[in-house]
Amino acid sequence: MMINGSFVAIGTNISTIYGSPKLKGGEFSPSQVSEIGGVTTILGIVSAFGFGYILKRTHKNLLLLRICVIGSFLILSLGVYIFHTGDKIAIVTISFISGCL
Repeated sequence: MMINGSFVAIGTNISTIYGSPKLKGGEFSPSQVSEIGGVTTILGIVSAFGFGYILKRTHKNLLLLRICVIGSFLILSLGVYIFHTGDKIAIVTISFISGCL
């Protein structure tokens, strides 16, 4: 039951972000929003397995933590700028990259 609630919360947040009429070319359709959310979630799961595998092999916990923190900061900072431009392709790309971090 907790997993279902988590996906509902993610879906609500994603539809709020991508349903903005300020985007160039109009807002995303509900099916596009669900595809973006699904791909972002899948990329997050795959990257979590990848990071776990890298940590198991190299034991470089601090290095990977620094990469994730710096990468997340840069992506979120860039994301704020990109959302104001309204470019749909850039917004989807930044969403997928942030899903991997």
